[in-house]
Amino acid sequence: MAIKQVLFKGRQYDVNNLNEEAKKLMTLMKASGEQISRAQAEIAIAEAGRAVISSKLEQVLKDVPSEEAATEED
Repeated sequence: MAIKQVLFKGRQYDVNNLNEEAKKLMTLMKASGEQISRAQAEIAIAEAGRAVISSKLEQVLKDVPSEEAATEED
């Protein structure tokens, strides 16, 4: 089923009334939105992985002697 209406910035447009440039730009807008969504999902996966690794590292280091890190004063 082909899309007949598109919504952009609160306004609805009939695809049949759009010129070729507008149609291409609408396609690029949709594709860029999808790419952003995929990138956000990849970031969420990476953050979850980092949290698991951090937890595991904390367990591994719990019995290793350490010193308080020096902090830089302004």
